[in-house]
Amino acid sequence: MRIFGIAVFLLSLPLMAFSWEIRYRVEAAGGRCEAIGQGTLSCTLSQGGEVFVGFEGENRGIVVRGLPVWASWISDPKPWRDAERALRLSPPVGKSRAALELLPRRGGGSAELILFFEVIPESPRPNGLGLVLTWDDFRGEPPPFRTEEAARIAYSLDLVYEISLVPRNDGYLASSEHADLKVSVLRERSWVHPWAKNPAVLRHEQGHLDIVEAFRGLFLMELEGISCWGRTAEEALAKLKAQVKGLFDTALGQLEKIQELYDRETAHGTDPQAQAAWEERITGWLLSPELLFSFVRKAFPEGH
Repeated sequence: MRIFGIAVFLLSLPLMAFSWEIRYRVEAAGGRCEAIGQGTLSCTLSQGGEVFVGFEGENRGIVVRGLPVWASWISDPKPWRDAERALRLSPPVGKSRAALELLPRRGGGSAELILFFEVIPESPRPNGLGLVLTWDDFRGEPPPFRTEEAARIAYSLDLVYEISLVPRNDGYLASSEHADLKVSVLRERSWVHPWAKNPAVLRHEQGHLDIVEAFRGLFLMELEGISCWGRTAEEALAKLKAQVKGLFDTALGQLEKIQELYDRETAHGTDPQAQAAWEERITGWLLSPELLFSFVRKAFPEGH
């Protein structure tokens, strides 16, 4: 099993009216967990992700009540972090809660381990379209204070194209050819707060980059076949370059507005329903840039 975004905790819970503590270790495969209180963990997982809870040392005698149907004991936990006993929790898609009551086999006392799960469904994003983000792309320093944004991806756009110039109607016709708009991730300027490294945040930032890729497709479609006539070669070239620059500047302005709208409507990715709706929309744009053109015309009629 591939482990990524891993969070490991070696924690203890006191048993009420009893003289020893429960020592346990938590690991997340395909996601991340964080402690949000005494005996309380919050875990965000990708679809198919799992959480393992291992009980160590003298805690092999622990009895666990309240196991959900998607929890099971691992038959041989020894290879897993030297735990004496280990639970595997494979929550379904959506939000789930597991409140486990931990009791010793003999004696009194009990403790409660509460786990909150949010499992993010698989992305509708098609493979092979644009760059795919990983946490390694976020190498910049985050702000030293908590911000509304959990992370920020920085990118650059570099337009390259060739120009053909041919005599036409007592003048010259300049046309753009072999255009490309290169998208690059600026890793040293991209950042994420340490507490925010979970699949939901990465999915949201991927959406920002996919919007850029969708605009790239739309811009190249609009640039195709652009030509300008001039009485002289210099005039034709100047007109073509001005028209290309105008299209590029307009596209950048629309891109910025769409990025702001994406953040606003998804609450920076914290609204799961809105995030899912936007992912479906962006997927459509990636596959058919014409859909993005229609959306821009309706969303920002004054700029078209």
